[in-house]
Parts: sequence; structure tokens; C-alpha cells
Amino acid sequence: KIEQSRVVTTFNKSKVEPEQIISGLYLAVLSRFPTQAETQIIREHFQAQGLKNREAAADLTWALLNSTEFLYRH
Repeated sequence: KIEQSRVVTTFNKSKVEPEQIISGLYLAVLSRFPTQAETQIIREHFQAQGLKNREAAADLTWALLNSTEFLYRH
């Protein structure tokens, strides 16, 4: 379901920058922008794994949904 969601498929376009993916997913899932430290860590993960935008968006979505912050906010 997550990989087919509108939020993840929006980031499938090749021209979308990783920062846009990160910020968009943080807003969609946690209702806040990521910190600079979070953005840096996630960007490094995307690059190290060689993930395409869709895969990266799906991975980040799962990570955010499984975070303690999400569990306590929602």
C-alpha cells in the first residue's frame, strides 16, 4: 500500500531532489519539517544505498511510520 500511495508515487519523478522527498515525507507522516541533522543522515543513506527516488521514498516512509515519534503523535 505504501509503495502505491500517492505520496510515494509523487516522488518517482527523476527531477525531484532528495531534500524535497525528505521534507515532503516528514510533513506527510510527522507533520513537521526534518532537522538539518535528519536530512543529512537520510541523504547519506540514499546515496550509500544508491536508491532511486521511489525506493528511497518508500524506505523513508516505512522508517517514519515505525518511529517512536509517529507512535506517540498518532
